[in-house]
Formats: sequence, C-alpha cells, structure tokens
Amino acid sequence: MLSASSSFPCSCANPESAVPLARQNKAQGEDKLRTYGLVHKETTGITSYVIINGKPIPIQFRADSDPLALKALGALDRRIVLPNARGKKIFLVGKYFAEVKRTRNCPQCAAAEDYHEFKLLDWYITTPFSAVRKDCETCPYLRKEDFRKKSSLELSDFDPFDGRENMDVRRFQRRSRKLLVLKR
Repeated sequence: MLSASSSFPCSCANPESAVPLARQNKAQGEDKLRTYGLVHKETTGITSYVIINGKPIPIQFRADSDPLALKALGALDRRIVLPNARGKKIFLVGKYFAEVKRTRNCPQCAAAEDYHEFKLLDWYITTPFSAVRKDCETCPYLRKEDFRKKSSLELSDFDPFDGRENMDVRRFQRRSRKLLVLKR
C-alpha cells in the first residue's frame, strides 16, 4: 500500500548549493510541520494522497520518514484503511514538499505519474472509526451494511512487521473532536 521514495534531492555533492536549496525549501513552506487528511486509492500506481486546498494530491513517502510510523501505516489492515482513508478520518503529520516529481517509466511499471514527496513523522485515525466486517473478505464493494464501528485500534489491526509487538497503538489514534465537544 505505502512505499518510501528513495530519490530525493541531496545537496551533499556540492556544498555551495546547500544554502540556496535550504532557502528555496523555506520559501516553499517545506519547513512547516502540518496535518493532512489521507486519501487511499486502489490503483496499480500511486495509492497515497493528501488533501491540499480541498484536492487530493499524490504523494510518495521520503526515505527519512519516521520508520515506525511508516511501517505501521503500511501494515494497517485494509479493512480499516479502505472505509476511512477518504481525507476525513486518517491523518498524516509531516512535511509536504511542493516540488513535483515523476515516477519512473518502464515497461513493467504502472504509467508514469506526477507526485510530491512527503516526510511522514506520525499519523493517526480518529475514533470511533469504521471497519469492514471480518467475514467480508470477498465483498466486491464497500457498502455501509458491511461496516462495523470500532472504538480503538488493536495490534491485530496491523499486519505483522518488525517492531509491531512492542508498538503502543494508542500513538496512532485520537478521539474525534465531535465527541469531545458533545461530552462537555
């Protein structure tokens, strides 16, 4: 589902260009940490998008993203990702880079497409959230009658990965603001 991009600009080769690159990044607002709604699309190409100015923008995660956050997001069960990754329930915390990049073009690859780099520092899902019924592995469409409400994440909501067993899933969930306002 989610992958890290290994091609990002490095000014190490030319120390004189380091200062202009830093100024350019700051001018583009790339030094700011922000929260973005996540949109997931089932395609053979880029599947991760962030909402910017009301529109989904394709992203690829930078190699210097937080390793646990990246692994956990990639391992989050499809039963949770599919009904919730529409920009309003799962949020990415990190840095969006405005420079447009292009995926590689090769005969075995999906069609080349534009994307932006994203440095993932954290992510969370707001609770409660929807999950597709466990007995609905072969359901061809997402229908509301196939959803169940969950009040929190569990380790079993993540596919196995190195570090999962010691992970505190509470890091990746937050209570919905609507519930907090209603309870006051």
